[in-house]
Amino acid sequence: MRQIRREIIWDEISSGQWMKLYMDRRIMTDIMMHIFSILYRAVGHADHAKNIAGIMGTDYRALNAAVGWAGRKIMEKLNQTENRPPWTYVVNGCSVDGDYDLWVMKPQAVTAWKEMEQGGAFGSADILQYLAEDEASSGPQTNLFSLSHAATVHRIRCFLQNRTAMSRGLFASVPCCAVCGLERPSLLYPVPYHMGSLKKGLLFCPNHGALFAAHLITFSDAGKLLLSPCLTKEDKTVLHLKEGTSSHVRFNHRAMAVHRKQLIKNDREA
Repeated sequence: MRQIRREIIWDEISSGQWMKLYMDRRIMTDIMMHIFSILYRAVGHADHAKNIAGIMGTDYRALNAAVGWAGRKIMEKLNQTENRPPWTYVVNGCSVDGDYDLWVMKPQAVTAWKEMEQGGAFGSADILQYLAEDEASSGPQTNLFSLSHAATVHRIRCFLQNRTAMSRGLFASVPCCAVCGLERPSLLYPVPYHMGSLKKGLLFCPNHGALFAAHLITFSDAGKLLLSPCLTKEDKTVLHLKEGTSSHVRFNHRAMAVHRKQLIKNDREA
């Protein structure tokens, strides 16, 4: 018997709007944030709703209710009057013979989640990744690539130890924010050039560290500040960001080139 495949795609919400939606607890319940965290790490940012329910250890109908609730709230917030199912405001979908159970994270929602996670809005991006690879993240279904709880604890412990070691090493040279020059030790923290590696990095104040981690700012080979086009005029004004400002510290040019390349890649995908 022939299967009929159909997709429903609605991408009218910008990445900036998605960021605000993620932080609005009246719309995005804890269940919704868990759903998005699973979809974000799924292959193609897509997974079957029943599989997500299994991972979360909850009933499939509870997930449907949560997505429907969020969809109606988004529809009200955006003053949408289109006659469409509420869930289409939350995720894109793919059906086989009319059963829409493959949920696909919307591209702008992916962009927003990536920026917020890398910037530290949800906690340490590295630790979140370790937890996502833990055996508990697969629910009752086994995953050959999952790690044991003991291995996960070991990875988190090593991460915290290495981050402390990197911080102490950076404080031994020029302890100040690479962007603004802030020297107060209690307000500085290390940010690696790329996630997953704590061998090389720079010290930043909280604001500039989040921007660097999210690849919204970087430095040219000449040590001049470069800003992502994703930053609005208001962002630049509030954060006192000026293109071309000189770095307050010396940095690893090869590692910075990789960081700069990622910023350019993110801008193209935005």
